Amino acid sequence: MTTALLSVFILLSAEIPVRAQNPPPVFNPPKRYYLALGDSIAYGFQSFKFAANLPPAAYNTGYVDVFGARLRQIWPGITTVNFGCPGESTETFVVGHCIWTETGHELHDAFSGSQLQAAIAFLEAHPGQVSPITLTLWGNDFPKLLDPCTANGLISPACIQASAPGLITGLAARISSILSQLRSAAPNAEIIVTGAWDSFLNALSFADPLFQAANGVS
Repeated sequence: MTTALLSVFILLSAEIPVRAQNPPPVFNPPKRYYLALGDSIAYGFQSFKFAANLPPAAYNTGYVDVFGARLRQIWPGITTVNFGCPGESTETFVVGHCIWTETGHELHDAFSGSQLQAAIAFLEAHPGQVSPITLTLWGNDFPKLLDPCTANGLISPACIQASAPGLITGLAARISSILSQLRSAAPNAEIIVTGAWDSFLNALSFADPLFQAANGVS
């Protein structure tokens, strides 16, 4: 064996024990409750149902409903608790005043205070009984870029691109804080974070990389 081949063999041999020491993924099965958090996507909002003034129970085809049904195939006794509030942003999630409830509309599962406070209270009231937790949030943060960058009905892409990094930094900090608090209240729960909903898709192509950047810091 040549010196070069011997060196490669030694390096590969040295890596094998390290890889073997990495712990395998641990599957945490569903618990008693599935907690869904977030905005209109979590709520399962559909505009035609809103126009018909239908009750929350009619909003039953969102991803939370589909995911909840799949979870019941694994754990039939699991109960879905959906705190999703249409119009919720990362700011209102923490401080309250979601526009949906502020305008008199009902939630799937009612709560008082902010959604974060409600989530933590629920987790503390049901220790070790909640998993998974899904969080779909921050799609309502991006429209805040439009008002200061709109003049005479025209949107300035340059203004949005210049303002976006600051918004994304603040958004990432709030998401990180939210997840930290959820993790503290539910140390063993599976927490699933979905990406931002790109409402400008095929309308403002320059905005697509901004959404990708935001998803990248989640």
